[in-house]
Amino acid sequence: MIHERAERPGHRKWIVLGAATAVTMAVAATAVWFTAKEHPAEIAVQDFFAAVQSKDVEAALALASTDAEPGDFLVPEAISDRWGLTGTELVEDRRGHPAVVEAEFATPGGTVRQTYKATRTREDSWELFAPLVTVRLEISPAAYLQANDAIVPVDNLGVDGGAQTERTFELFPGVYEFYPSVPGVVDMEEREPELLFEPRQLSEPVPIPVPAMTPDPEAVAALQDDADRLIDGCLENHATYRDDCPFRHSTSEVIAVDGVDLWSFEEVQWSIESYPQITLGSYPSPDWPPEYHWEYGFLIGSPGAEDAVTFTAVGEPRHGDGDDRAVAVQCDYDFTVWVASLNGDGTDITLDLDLLRPGAGSDYTTCTDAE
Repeated sequence: MIHERAERPGHRKWIVLGAATAVTMAVAATAVWFTAKEHPAEIAVQDFFAAVQSKDVEAALALASTDAEPGDFLVPEAISDRWGLTGTELVEDRRGHPAVVEAEFATPGGTVRQTYKATRTREDSWELFAPLVTVRLEISPAAYLQANDAIVPVDNLGVDGGAQTERTFELFPGVYEFYPSVPGVVDMEEREPELLFEPRQLSEPVPIPVPAMTPDPEAVAALQDDADRLIDGCLENHATYRDDCPFRHSTSEVIAVDGVDLWSFEEVQWSIESYPQITLGSYPSPDWPPEYHWEYGFLIGSPGAEDAVTFTAVGEPRHGDGDDRAVAVQCDYDFTVWVASLNGDGTDITLDLDLLRPGAGSDYTTCTDAE
């Protein structure tokens, strides 16, 4: 019999028995009640889930046989109010073995039933045996992992060089929404909530796929302002290249003027006629090169990025052929030095403009007329 959850003390259950008895040509209906004595293992299950639903993480962990500690997704923010324990029933109680209790839950997807094991401690109390569930979250273009309202920042753990591509986390049983949309920042693919009640000792970690992600136009507009400010700094740069600039010219590349190879440029000036219009791709996208998956971001593009920058300088002939000469060539934007990253600091989620690989790949040119 599933025991409906009730307030203690006593756990008094009511049962109405209708009995028709012929007594002096009369029918008597008799109502009786009694106290349904619950097994301590059932009470342990009820106490554990009461602590979870009240978001008392330390109390819940104290009622479970687990070495897990508060943190990551074992926090109040990760526990939703979209489910509830509606009943318990003792399924098995053999001497020398854990008691098995079936719990019944009301969820957005309907009724869920799941069994849990409870054991008696040396102090003659009862605790749940390993009731936590586990999930496996893939590393994504977002530099954070999210379950309900809990945000866990992650470092660069991507696939480059055989590094980690996924992480496993423990959670309390319950209903979870992973990677919800963030208004004004990113639109996530809508998915049904995950009903996670099966303990880890009964199953492998539940894989949670990365949702499709589309940056919100409001966030892209703010990113445009950041890009304009960075370009202002690049235009003030009087060197041939700077790590954070989307246009550059390598000192190892020559520019030919009247058949003379010039290098070692001085009096460098960069100029543009207008700021580039920043565009962001969605994830996943056929335009997303696999080597960038581990970089946690959306690739940046811009219409009309070719020949949009002018590089002027005075170059020294490479082989000492005469005097220094002025050079003016057109250059492209190369936005592979930047990436638009979804970042989570544990509280807020933002779309930021970051360097893709600081210091890497600086020895190349974006100037189309360079030879």
